[in-house]
Amino acid sequence: MHPKNGLEHLLKSSNDGKIVLLKKDGLDNSSRSKLVRVIIDHLMTVNDPSIKIPDLFRPVAEEIVRLFPGERIESYYIPYCKTDQGKKRPTRGKLYARYANCKRALVLAQVQPSQEDSSEYNVGIGPMNVMASDSEKECYKELQQPSDDFERIFQLWQHTRRLRTMNLKLASSPLIYVSALPCLTKSFGYRLLVDDFNEKYPHVKDISIHKAWQKMSVALIEFAKSKNIQTRDMQYASEFADKNLFSLRLLPWFFKPSTNRGKGMKKCYKLSRQEMTEKFLPIVSTTREMEARIKITIDNLKFFDLSIAPFMIALGEPSKVTNYFVVLNNDIKYQFGDCLSALEVTLKIMHALDLSPPPEIKDIWEAIDHLVYKVSSSMRPGTSVFLSEFCPKLRNC
Repeated sequence: MHPKNGLEHLLKSSNDGKIVLLKKDGLDNSSRSKLVRVIIDHLMTVNDPSIKIPDLFRPVAEEIVRLFPGERIESYYIPYCKTDQGKKRPTRGKLYARYANCKRALVLAQVQPSQEDSSEYNVGIGPMNVMASDSEKECYKELQQPSDDFERIFQLWQHTRRLRTMNLKLASSPLIYVSALPCLTKSFGYRLLVDDFNEKYPHVKDISIHKAWQKMSVALIEFAKSKNIQTRDMQYASEFADKNLFSLRLLPWFFKPSTNRGKGMKKCYKLSRQEMTEKFLPIVSTTREMEARIKITIDNLKFFDLSIAPFMIALGEPSKVTNYFVVLNNDIKYQFGDCLSALEVTLKIMHALDLSPPPEIKDIWEAIDHLVYKVSSSMRPGTSVFLSEFCPKLRNC
C-alpha cells in the first residue's frame, strides 16, 4: 500500500474494497477474502525495487487490525519460526496464502498454457484478472506477436508496464518473463528494457555514462599505475585505441578475487584477476570465438543457478574493436559501436529485470553503479574498499 494513503484509501479505490468497508463492524469470510485480494493484487503492481512483498505482511496485518478492530493479526500473517522443541512452523496467514497461490498459478499458467484459451494464460493473469483491464490484456497479447514496428511496440510496452511488472515479480525465473516477449529479440529490444529502467529510476535517467566515464577512465588508468598493477593489457597499453575500453579492462584488477562455490559443488574455488577480466569484458577476434564464449558464459550462469544475466563481449582487437555485444541469451544479442553504450545497457538491463551478475564479478558491477547511478542501496565489502581508495583519486583528476 502507498504509505501516504493507507489501507482505507486503497479500499475506497475499488468496488470490492468499498464492499469491505461497509462491514467495518465485523468482517465475514467473504469480506476477508475480498480484503486480502485487493491488498495483494495492489502490492503485485508496485514498481519499487526496494519493496519485498513478504516483508510487508506484518505491517499490513497491523494496519488491517487498526482499521477493523474485530480482526486479529494472526488471521492474516504468522511468520516462520522454530518452537522451543526445534520444530519448524512455516509462514501462514491469509496474506501469505493469497500471495503464494497467485504466484504459483501465474507461473503454471506461463509454463503450461491452456490449449483451449492460451491467450488468456499468456497474459499471465491467472486468478488475478482483477489486476488487468481488457485493454491491458489485448495490448499484452499483441506485444507477444512478432513485429518490427518499433513505434507500435513501444506504445504497447508502455501501456502494459503494470501488467509486465506483475508478471516479472511472479515468474519463477526472469527467463520465463523474457521468453514470453519476442520483441526483446529485435535489435531495438534493449531500448524497451532501458525504458523500464528509466521509469523505475527516473532520478538518474538523464545521467550520461559517456560523460561521467571520461574522467573516470583517466583516474582508473592513473590509479592502476600508482598501484603498480601488472597486466597483459598494461604491457600493451599503446595498442588500445580506446582508453575507455582500456580502463574497463583494468577495473577487475582492483578487486580481491572472491571465493565461490557453484551449484552442487563441495569445494570452493577462486578465479585469478585475469580470469575475472575475461568474464567481465572479454575481447575475442572472430565471430566463431564469440559464439564459443557466449556458450561458456551461459553455462557458467547455470553453474551458479542463475537463469539469465546480461554480459558484454568485444569483437575485434584492442587496436580496433569492430563491435560490442550485450548478450542476454542465445536469442537475444544487442550490438553497439562503443564500450560505454554496451556498459550502460548491460547495467540498466540488470536493474530493470532485477538480475544479479555472477558472484565472481558482482563487486565490479556494484562499483560501476555506485560511481555512476547509485541506484543500488547495498554495498559489498570489496566494493566499499575499492571506492574508499579510488574516489579520492577521482576527485583529484
